[in-house]
Amino acid sequence: MLTNCFVLIILGAPIAARDIAAHRIPNFLVAVMLLSGLLMDLQYPYAAMFSRVLAGTFLSMISLILLLISVGSFGMGDVKLIIALGFCLGDFQKSLYAIFIALLFALVWMLASGKKIIPFAPALLVGFISSIFWL
Repeated sequence: MLTNCFVLIILGAPIAARDIAAHRIPNFLVAVMLLSGLLMDLQYPYAAMFSRVLAGTFLSMISLILLLISVGSFGMGDVKLIIALGFCLGDFQKSLYAIFIALLFALVWMLASGKKIIPFAPALLVGFISSIFWL
């Protein structure tokens, strides 16, 4: 559990900083996060890998729906990041909770800042890290 959190924080901090600064999410860091999520449970390759692939696949469907619904304010970098975070988290129920918390956090940030378009990577990281500790 703490390994997941360290991976999300170590790789997520520069992703969030780049998204805040330039509204871009670096593909290289997302790919490293995805690979680390896939390699996280090598001692139990079948059960853990299946759970991670299920969470990642489900989140890819959700993120593509979000991409279609929110024209212009949600990009492909966010889609790729959600998929990588799902593989790192590896739990279907926690993934749902994480997306819900991320959307709430983004909504509060949007209302507080008064902007229509905000960087979504920090909200995603808050949602996914909180799901590790509260579920």
